[in-house]
Formats: sequence, structure tokens, C-alpha cells
Amino acid sequence: MANREHLNRLSQGVKTWNQWRDANPNIRPDLQLASLNGKDLCKVNLSRADLSGADLSGTELRHAHLIGANLSRAFMRWADLSRATLRGAYLWGADLSGTTLEQVDLSYAKLRGATMRWADLSFARLTQANLRGATLSGATLCRSILKKADCSWTELRWADMRGANLHEADLRWTDLRGADLRHSLLDGAIALSSDFTGATFTGACIENWKISDETKLDEVDCAYIYLKAAQRDRHPLAGDFISGEFRNLVQRPLATIDLIFVDGIDWLAFVAAFQSLCTEFKQDEINLQAIEKKDRGVFTVRLEVPIDANSEAIESQIKQYYSAQLKAIERRYKSQLNATDVELKIYRQRNANLKEMTKLLAVRPLKVRKMASRQHRTNLQVTS
Repeated sequence: MANREHLNRLSQGVKTWNQWRDANPNIRPDLQLASLNGKDLCKVNLSRADLSGADLSGTELRHAHLIGANLSRAFMRWADLSRATLRGAYLWGADLSGTTLEQVDLSYAKLRGATMRWADLSFARLTQANLRGATLSGATLCRSILKKADCSWTELRWADMRGANLHEADLRWTDLRGADLRHSLLDGAIALSSDFTGATFTGACIENWKISDETKLDEVDCAYIYLKAAQRDRHPLAGDFISGEFRNLVQRPLATIDLIFVDGIDWLAFVAAFQSLCTEFKQDEINLQAIEKKDRGVFTVRLEVPIDANSEAIESQIKQYYSAQLKAIERRYKSQLNATDVELKIYRQRNANLKEMTKLLAVRPLKVRKMASRQHRTNLQVTS
């Protein structure tokens, strides 16, 4: 139950409450199960307050501060939280059906299992928010920011997501049937086994998004798509897709090649070899899918290539490029720094560290995509 003294303070009005909060910054208000429905609490400071199970239905909370507040299982139907700040708030299992959340800041908020049917989240900020298992059917998310948000297993059926930013969002097993994704940003989004049946994609950007054979794209409405950010690489170049053309473009089957480095790997040489490979074959679809470190310094690097590509030629070429790059780098290292054999050994050990690969990827990012595929293997028995 709520702390009676805290409830009395709040009943004296927002101005008195906020002054009390300013004078007592270390007190965490206890408003558990409080009945605050229909009250005018605009601009109230409820940051870090415990409002779990509270009734806030129809409550005016415009411009309210609810940073880090506990709103788990709170009843908030038809409340108005326009421009409120709920960064890092806990809303597990909360009911926000029909709630106005326009321009609200829900970055890093925990919304697992929350119900948000027909809620208005236009221009809302949900960066890295956890929406796993939440229900947002019919919700409005126009121009909302969902960068790196966890939307896996979330219900977004018939959601209005025009212009939404879903950069690297997790959409695995998400229900997006009938969703309006026109002009949305899906670059880097993980959409494995997602259901886009009947969704609208016209003008969306799908650069490096990750889908699988289980991703459903039946009856999709799409006139054109962008394969690169900033509305670049339009497909088709002119006009609109014909029936089935969109699906054939985005769900093109791929194969994989496993490169096995049996005696360690020099990541600087590998990155240079990979870039040369892409230039040689002029293939945008040659991507790095996975890196696995095994016992005794063995590494497996999995490349993704078009199903109709000449896998044997690609295997042979990257082996040659890697060997040439490895020799060139070590020759340059020796000549420029007069490195001894001991120093060269240290250099090799450093460049075989996966942390070095991470640093290189920060400077020279490799496209990474994961899809169902056919597999080839080759052993690169090159001493590094």
C-alpha cells in the first residue's frame, strides 16, 4: 500500500509536491497501488517513485518526470503522458491502452509484457527500450525512434510505423502483420522469423537487415525500396515493383563458405583480403556472417555469398589475398621497424586477438548479415 504521508503531500498539489521533492531528494516516494485516476499531475516530479499497481487511468501527466519510476502493472489507460520523461522507467505488465505518449522519452524503459493497444507513440523516443512481448496492435509510432530496441515477440499488428527509426532493432518473431512501414528505417534490423504479412514497405530502407526463410513476406505492399540509407540505391531504379519482385529481391537465397584458419589469424591481413575479395567479385552480397574461435588457436570465419556464386573461385581467391596481405604486412613491419623475431611474434599474437578485430571493424566495418544458407568449407593452412 502507498505511504499515507506521501499521498497527503501529493494531494496538496503539484507545486507543493515538487517543492517537497526538491527539499528531500533522497526520499523515494511510495505510491504503490495508489488511486490517482483522473487527476491533473502535469509537470509532476515522480522520478524514482514506486507506482507499481497504481491506478493512473485518465490521469494528466503531460511533461511529467518519471525517470526510473516503477510503474509495473500500473493501470494507465487513456492517460496523457505527452512529452513526459520516462527514461529507464519500469513498466512491466503495465496497461497503457489508448494512452497518449506523443513525444515521450521512453529510452531504456522496461516495457516487457506491457499492453499498449491503440496508444499514440508518435515521435516517441524508445532507444534501447525493452518491449519484448509487449502488445502494440493498432498503436501509432509515426516518426518514433526505436534504435536498438528489443521488440522481439512483440505484437505490432496494424501499427502505424511510418517514418519510424528501427536501426538495429530486434524484431525476431515479431508480429507486424498489416503494419504500415512506409519510409521507415530498418537498416541493420534483425527480422528473423518475423511476420510481415500484408505490411506496407514502400520507401523503407532495409540496408543490411537480417531476415531468414522463416520471415513471412506474403501479400506485402511495396512500390519501391531503398537498399542504402539516405534514400540511396532505389529498387527498382524507376517505376514500381511488379508482383513478387520485392520478395524475390530481399529473400534471395545465399550460401556460406567456412574459412578455417588452423594456425591463428592476422585480422589486419584478413580485413584487407576481404575488401579485395569484394572488389574483385563486385559482389555486395559477400558478407561476414560469423567468427568462431576454437581450441588451439583455430578460427572459423563464415562468409555469406549468393547461392549462384562460384564458391570455389571465392575460396581460392581469398586464400591468395590473405597470404599476399600477410607477407606484405610482415615484410613492411620488419623493414620499417627493424623488428626482431621476438617482436614479430608479439605482433602476430596481438593481431590474432579478437579484440583487434573489433577495433578494425570500428574503422573498417564489414557488412554482416545472417540468413538460411547452403554451406561450403575450406581450410586456410597459412602460418600467421
